Amino acid sequence: MPRITGVDQQKCTGCRKCVQECGFFRINKEIKKAEYYDPMGLCFWCGHCIAVCPENAVQHEDFGDEPRELSAIPGQDRSIPFKNLANTVHALRSIRRYKPDPVPRDVMEKVLDAIRYAPTGGNAREFKISIASNQQQLHELGEAVINKFLEEPAAKAMYGPIFENLKKAYKNPIYFDAPHLVVCYTNADTGIEDTDAGIAVTYGRLAAESLGLGTCWNGWTMIVFKKDPELARVVKAKGKHWGIFTIGFPAISFARTVPRPPMVVKWLD
Repeated sequence: MPRITGVDQQKCTGCRKCVQECGFFRINKEIKKAEYYDPMGLCFWCGHCIAVCPENAVQHEDFGDEPRELSAIPGQDRSIPFKNLANTVHALRSIRRYKPDPVPRDVMEKVLDAIRYAPTGGNAREFKISIASNQQQLHELGEAVINKFLEEPAAKAMYGPIFENLKKAYKNPIYFDAPHLVVCYTNADTGIEDTDAGIAVTYGRLAAESLGLGTCWNGWTMIVFKKDPELARVVKAKGKHWGIFTIGFPAISFARTVPRPPMVVKWLD
C-alpha cells in the first residue's frame, strides 16, 4: 500500500506549496519547514504533494514507479496544443474493420501505460486489465454474448437482426474480428467504478489513436457481464464493473470528420 512517510527537512525550504495543495501538511513554526500530519490515516495517496514540491522533499513508499522531473521534459512535449488535441478528438472513430496482425507487445504496453495514469474516484486505482488475443476464445465469448442478448424478447427484437447482418461480414461479429480485446475490471463497488472504467478506456483509446491503432468500445459485452458476471471468467476478468474495447490495426481509413450537432449549454452566470 502506498504511503507518505514524511518530509526531508534537509531538502525542505518551507515554500508552503505542499501546505497549499494538501491539508495533511503544515508548517512547523519552530523550524519554519513543512511536516506531514495525518493521525487518522485519511490520505488517499493522490501524490500531488510529491508532484508539487520543487525540492522533491516529500518522502514516500510503494507508490510504484519513480516520479519524472517535468523540468527535464521540453516544454513542447509536456502538453498538447489545443488545435492538435481537437483534431485528434474530432477524427477519432470507432473502428470496426481490423487487420489480422497482432499489436506488438511494446506498442500495447504504451496504451496500458496511458490507462495506468487515468484518474479514478478517491484515487482508488482498483482496476486490473486482461487482454484476450486467442481468437477461438474470443469467438466463444462473442457467441455467448449474442446468446445472452437473445434470451430477452425485447433485446432479441432489437439486436437479433443486427447480429444476423454482422455475421455476414465477420467471423466474430461481436468483436469485429479484432486481434485483441482489452478488458478493464474491478471487484470494487463504491458507486463510481463505471465512471472510472469510462475514463480508463478513453485514455487507452486516445493513446491507441496516437500510435496508429484503432479501437471500439464494446458495450454489448459490458451489458452481458453485468447480467452474468460468470461469463467474465472466459477472459479471466471476473469482477463487478468493466470497461471493454477492441484494439488492432485499422483496415479502413476515413476521409473526413463526422458532423455533430451543437451542444446544449446553460451558462449560469
